[in-house]
Amino acid sequence: MWTVAASLVLGFAGATQDVTIDGWRITAAPPGKQSLMTAFSEAGYRVGTLAASAGALIAADRYGWRVAYACMAALMMIGALSAIFAPEPESDLIVRRDHPSFAAAIIAPIKELVGRLGPWAVPVLLLIAGFRMTGYLSSAMSVPLFKSLHISDTDIATVTKMFGFWIALGGTFLASYIVRKVGLMTSLLVGTVAGSTSHLSLAWLAGTGQGDFLPFAVAVSVEGLAYSFAQVVLITYMSSLASTKFAASQFALMTSLCALPGSLLAGASGFVIVHTGFEDFFIGTSLIGIPVALLAWFVWRNHPPQREGDHF
Repeated sequence: MWTVAASLVLGFAGATQDVTIDGWRITAAPPGKQSLMTAFSEAGYRVGTLAASAGALIAADRYGWRVAYACMAALMMIGALSAIFAPEPESDLIVRRDHPSFAAAIIAPIKELVGRLGPWAVPVLLLIAGFRMTGYLSSAMSVPLFKSLHISDTDIATVTKMFGFWIALGGTFLASYIVRKVGLMTSLLVGTVAGSTSHLSLAWLAGTGQGDFLPFAVAVSVEGLAYSFAQVVLITYMSSLASTKFAASQFALMTSLCALPGSLLAGASGFVIVHTGFEDFFIGTSLIGIPVALLAWFVWRNHPPQREGDHF
């Protein structure tokens, strides 16, 4: 019961931290710097993930889990100090007299976002919901694929965690550069196509029928680069849709909408693979991206970002 209680508290605190960081990121920087802010936010997340996975396991193996958790808690002080010294957004320096009820605090951000988007609310929100759906399906079955090819745990950890970390970091800052170079909506379309097409690398790996290190590393690198690129572009796009007044709430709602379809469908991935096999499964996830790419093209051609300018 103590483990369950601690996990619930940790999950609540982590979600609150994520929402707060995103709200500050959106309101503290102008639109022209949002892609760069997103890149650094994602970079911090990936460094933290590496420390909490490989770093925690190494510390636990050498000194025990109590020391490992103490080290993770100490690392959190970096974020705590950053929050103390970070500048307050100008919008938060204005004293507000209104104190909405709990229900109004939930409904108002949704009402404002839908009202501002108008008739474009449905296609834009559908695009957000479907953008990373194929990525969730692919991620759920990538490790089972590696296991079926008899790739060792050491090789999986080396490529996905250590080598893959640098690939993902490169894709993160590449996305920031591309967004500022060609514009947000163009990058969104590129991210949709790249994210879905990259699953063909896993289909190719499954088709080889063997777990040689080089093909494995190439497939994981292609998929990881595309995933990190698409992730940054999507976060920047959702940031452009959030208003300054409701930044944290609206971004949290859009993030949840983005994760919901893929998370629900990912649970059925194993049952699908039993009938299709890994190769056909990953080809199928790639094809699912076609209607999402068409929707992204439609929104790109007709509905610009909601904040100042197209370059983020």
